[in-house]
Amino acid sequence: MNKKILKAIKIAVIIFIIATLACSLIVSQDEHHLETCHEDHCIYCAIIHFAQNIINLTIAFVVAIVIGVLSYFFLSRLHKEQVIFVQSSLVFQKVQLNE
Repeated sequence: MNKKILKAIKIAVIIFIIATLACSLIVSQDEHHLETCHEDHCIYCAIIHFAQNIINLTIAFVVAIVIGVLSYFFLSRLHKEQVIFVQSSLVFQKVQLNE
Protein backbone atom coordinates (compact mmCIF):
# COMPACT_ATOMS: atom_id res chain seq x y z
CA MET A 1 0.00 0.00 0.00
CA ASN A 2 2.75 2.46 0.94
CA LYS A 3 4.73 1.61 -2.18
CA LYS A 4 1.75 2.41 -4.37
CA ILE A 5 1.24 5.75 -2.63
CA LEU A 6 4.93 6.65 -2.91
CA LYS A 7 4.95 5.67 -6.57
CA ALA A 8 1.87 7.82 -7.21
CA ILE A 9 3.44 10.76 -5.38
CA LYS A 10 6.66 10.41 -7.39
CA ILE A 11 4.74 10.32 -10.65
CA ALA A 12 2.68 13.36 -9.61
CA VAL A 13 5.81 15.33 -8.70
CA ILE A 14 7.50 14.44 -11.99
CA ILE A 15 4.39 15.43 -13.97
CA PHE A 16 4.18 18.70 -12.00
CA ILE A 17 7.83 19.52 -12.72
CA ILE A 18 7.45 18.75 -16.42
CA ALA A 19 4.25 20.81 -16.62
CA THR A 20 5.92 23.71 -14.82
CA LEU A 21 8.87 23.63 -17.21
CA ALA A 22 6.59 23.42 -20.24
CA CYS A 23 4.42 26.33 -19.05
CA SER A 24 7.51 28.35 -18.16
CA LEU A 25 8.96 27.74 -21.59
CA ILE A 26 5.75 28.90 -23.25
CA VAL A 27 5.24 31.93 -21.00
CA SER A 28 8.88 33.06 -21.15
CA GLN A 29 8.65 33.45 -24.92
CA ASP A 30 6.22 36.38 -24.59
CA GLU A 31 8.73 39.19 -25.13
CA HIS A 32 6.11 41.41 -26.79
CA HIS A 33 4.37 42.17 -23.49
CA LEU A 34 7.63 43.14 -21.80
CA GLU A 35 8.39 45.63 -24.56
CA THR A 36 4.96 47.26 -24.64
CA CYS A 37 4.05 47.24 -20.92
CA HIS A 38 4.40 50.56 -19.08
CA GLU A 39 2.85 49.68 -15.72
CA ASP A 40 5.00 49.68 -12.59
CA HIS A 41 3.78 46.49 -10.91
CA CYS A 42 2.36 44.43 -13.76
CA ILE A 43 1.48 40.89 -12.74
CA TYR A 44 2.04 39.58 -16.27
CA CYS A 45 5.56 40.99 -16.36
CA ALA A 46 6.27 39.37 -12.99
CA ILE A 47 5.00 36.01 -14.27
CA ILE A 48 7.11 36.29 -17.43
CA HIS A 49 10.23 37.14 -15.41
CA PHE A 50 9.51 34.27 -13.02
CA ALA A 51 9.14 31.86 -15.95
CA GLN A 52 12.39 33.11 -17.48
CA ASN A 53 14.15 32.56 -14.14
CA ILE A 54 12.82 28.98 -13.98
CA ILE A 55 14.09 28.25 -17.49
CA ASN A 56 17.50 29.83 -16.77
CA LEU A 57 17.87 27.88 -13.52
CA THR A 58 16.89 24.66 -15.28
CA ILE A 59 19.48 25.25 -17.98
CA ALA A 60 22.13 26.05 -15.36
CA PHE A 61 21.22 22.92 -13.40
CA VAL A 62 21.45 20.73 -16.51
CA VAL A 63 24.80 22.27 -17.48
CA ALA A 64 26.15 21.69 -13.95
CA ILE A 65 25.03 18.05 -14.06
CA VAL A 66 26.64 17.52 -17.48
CA ILE A 67 29.90 19.09 -16.30
CA GLY A 68 29.85 16.93 -13.16
CA VAL A 69 29.20 13.73 -15.12
CA LEU A 70 31.87 14.50 -17.70
CA SER A 71 34.46 15.43 -15.08
CA TYR A 72 33.67 12.25 -13.12
CA PHE A 73 33.96 10.20 -16.30
CA PHE A 74 37.32 11.70 -17.31
CA LEU A 75 38.76 11.67 -13.80
CA SER A 76 37.76 8.05 -13.28
CA ARG A 77 39.60 7.14 -16.47
CA LEU A 78 42.69 9.10 -15.43
CA HIS A 79 43.82 6.91 -12.57
CA LYS A 80 43.09 3.25 -12.82
CA GLU A 81 44.27 1.31 -9.87
CA GLN A 82 45.34 -2.14 -10.88
CA VAL A 83 44.93 -4.72 -8.20
CA ILE A 84 47.23 -7.68 -8.53
CA PHE A 85 46.56 -10.52 -6.20
CA VAL A 86 49.82 -12.01 -5.05
CA GLN A 87 49.41 -15.42 -3.64
CA SER A 88 52.12 -16.44 -1.26
CA SER A 89 50.88 -19.82 -0.19
CA LEU A 90 53.21 -22.78 -0.23
CA VAL A 91 51.19 -24.53 -2.93
CA PHE A 92 51.39 -21.48 -5.20
CA GLN A 93 55.14 -21.16 -4.68
CA LYS A 94 55.64 -24.85 -5.49
CA VAL A 95 53.65 -24.51 -8.69
CA GLN A 96 55.76 -21.49 -9.64
CA LEU A 97 58.97 -23.44 -9.03
CA ASN A 98 57.74 -26.39 -11.07
CA GLU A 99 57.01 -24.18 -14.08
